[in-house]
Amino acid sequence: MRSKTPLAMMELLVMLLVFALAAAVCVQVFVFADGDSRRDAARDRALAEVQNAAECLKSLRGDYEAAAQALGGTWDGVCWTIAWDDGWTQTSGGEAYRLEVLPEASGTALLGRAELTVYTADDEELCTLRTAWQEVDGHA
Repeated sequence: MRSKTPLAMMELLVMLLVFALAAAVCVQVFVFADGDSRRDAARDRALAEVQNAAECLKSLRGDYEAAAQALGGTWDGVCWTIAWDDGWTQTSGGEAYRLEVLPEASGTALLGRAELTVYTADDEELCTLRTAWQEVDGHA
């Protein structure tokens, strides 16, 4: 009689290979899911920061310098910029995320407009929001 040991060993090796491949696929799926989750969390936080900056700018009727003093960041006369590190703490250097607020021409009297965009450190756009507010003339 012949021994069935080699056949059993082959069957075990094939099953081990199948389980190893399944484990590799599962690990890869978990890694991609973690990356997507981190990007989504950053996008959610960026959207909250953009909305906060837009509301502040609207409440101050487009006074970028006062908005920069209220929320932080810098206003250079052209762009209001706020920088954050990886933990979304405001920073002046080594930024991981950056909000840029650029004034836009509205084409309508007494209407102010701006575009607010959050970027990652490698200039990937996370979210953009356009906002408008009613400006006050000197007679109100």
